[in-house]
Amino acid sequence: MLRWLKDKVSFFITAKGNHSFFIFLTFLFTALLTCVIYAFQILPASSSSFFSSSQNNTMRYNWTCVVSSGSFYSITLPAQLKNIQNNTLIASNTLPENIPVNAAVSFRSSQQTVKVYVDDLLIYKYDTSVGRLLGKSTPSHWNFISLSPEDAQKELRIELTSPYRIHSGQLGMVYYGRYSDLVTQLLRKTLPGLVTSIILFLIGIVIVFTSYILGRENGEAYHFRYLGYFICVLAVWMRSEVRLPDFLMGDPHLELLISYFALMLCPLPYLTFVKHRLHPRPYKVLQIFFSLYCLNFLICTLLQVLNIYDFVETAFIFHILAFANILWVCLQYIQQIIRKERTYRISSIVAFASLVAGVTLELLVYYTGYYQYTGLFFRIGISIYIIGLTVLAIQSIISQRLLNAQISEQLLKRQIRMMLSHIQPHFLFNSLGAIQSLIRKSPDTAYQMLFDFSKYLRASIGAWNSQDLIAFHSELENVKSFTNIQLIRFRNAFRVEYEIEASNFMVPILSIRALVENAVNHGARRSSSEDAFVLIHSFESQNYFIVEVIDNGPGFHVEEKLSNSDSTSGLHRCRHILETELNATIDIHSSLGKGTTVIVHIPKYRTHKS
Repeated sequence: MLRWLKDKVSFFITAKGNHSFFIFLTFLFTALLTCVIYAFQILPASSSSFFSSSQNNTMRYNWTCVVSSGSFYSITLPAQLKNIQNNTLIASNTLPENIPVNAAVSFRSSQQTVKVYVDDLLIYKYDTSVGRLLGKSTPSHWNFISLSPEDAQKELRIELTSPYRIHSGQLGMVYYGRYSDLVTQLLRKTLPGLVTSIILFLIGIVIVFTSYILGRENGEAYHFRYLGYFICVLAVWMRSEVRLPDFLMGDPHLELLISYFALMLCPLPYLTFVKHRLHPRPYKVLQIFFSLYCLNFLICTLLQVLNIYDFVETAFIFHILAFANILWVCLQYIQQIIRKERTYRISSIVAFASLVAGVTLELLVYYTGYYQYTGLFFRIGISIYIIGLTVLAIQSIISQRLLNAQISEQLLKRQIRMMLSHIQPHFLFNSLGAIQSLIRKSPDTAYQMLFDFSKYLRASIGAWNSQDLIAFHSELENVKSFTNIQLIRFRNAFRVEYEIEASNFMVPILSIRALVENAVNHGARRSSSEDAFVLIHSFESQNYFIVEVIDNGPGFHVEEKLSNSDSTSGLHRCRHILETELNATIDIHSSLGKGTTVIVHIPKYRTHKS
């Protein structure tokens, strides 16, 4: 199964045709779809009427706000009050006159403890201090507070407290309506981020899987596995940042830790990937950034475990480091473009520009208090950047694969010439001497031997200007010309059998004959059996054409033979040609005193010249 899968992937990459164009269109469509999804997410955030259903309403206006320090405000939601860290924000409003059955109020709290009162009755509390794994933060949360028709025109009071300056004083849009409608609309709101994170994770898995399949044959493809790791870790962060209701997201504390761990670790595979894309000179700087990220992760985790400072309070260190890193990489790209050290496509420049813009806007939003947009710009920028990198990665892999195919083809022709140059001179002299002696003793046999000898030379010399692949039945004629000569020379000391069940496929010229020569010279001729033989058997399976060359010679230790043999020996050359030209595999089984079996598996899709 794995062999078949690898064959299919290799065929897709090496097949003729401009696949990169179709791949580009596919990921362009994905990028546009992502932008459209996020556009629908932005619009509700800037609109006062997020819910389209007439049964849902926003409580946007007429809020009065009192801070525990004594300050008084009149606010319109969403709101962000400044400089009230560790103070309780108390926001009040009057509930509508008509409250439907099964009604609820919904709003999102951002790392804040929550208490909700109707008049002076506490009806809801969100504080997970008991279940905290590490640190002192309360995870962000969508709060759903059930109401009853009797609560109409009563005072709704929301009390919010956060230990962090950046999250203190935040109160997002408050919605009310039927409970089921609120949940449905929330799922619609969070769906874009959830779908995007899943898509990016699948893209990362595909890149990692493909790079490992092609890595041994394509050095350009192998380092793209770090891009796949980066995308996967970033997708995990994006998924944890999608604030789903509790019944879908699981433990909120675990989600929060996963979010911070993924965010702090994602630069590590990215730096490793960038190292392969930049000029060798900045490797030392990249190593410094790599060490700083590791050090930041260890120190911040230690401070979190010791409950001295948690991730929220130390986030600014990561932000500074990440922003400096991105600006430095941007500078390196600009320098290489100016110096013309590398040629970059416009798409790669646009993709990286989207990342820089996304990170810059995200930091501005985070530190200026527009928390309703937190994570949005970064997700848009990184999504476009990852899609652009993925397109470039696939184009690069295909280009490198095609270049490797051209180089392999040139090497193959050299291997064939080398194989032809190794036609043993003593075989030629011995054959001519045998023909000369038979002319007087048995002219008919001499005639037949001379006929086979001419075919043998014609095939050997004609291979110089021949097509790379020939039909299997033509290769069989070359095999028979050689075996007929050997049978006459050694007076039928062994026999040659043919079991041909399939012949409608192509092979490299002289490849099967080289296997048969090896079986005759090192197998049948040295056999201690009175019934020495060589068997050529061909047949087909569902996915392969299979050729077997079997002899009952003395045999050998396969691993020892292959490891100690000269790499230019006939068996090694033949194996290399079959693997390079047809992506075929050769299995060798040999036992001392019992003989040798060589099995060639030729994929059916490679039986014609691509």
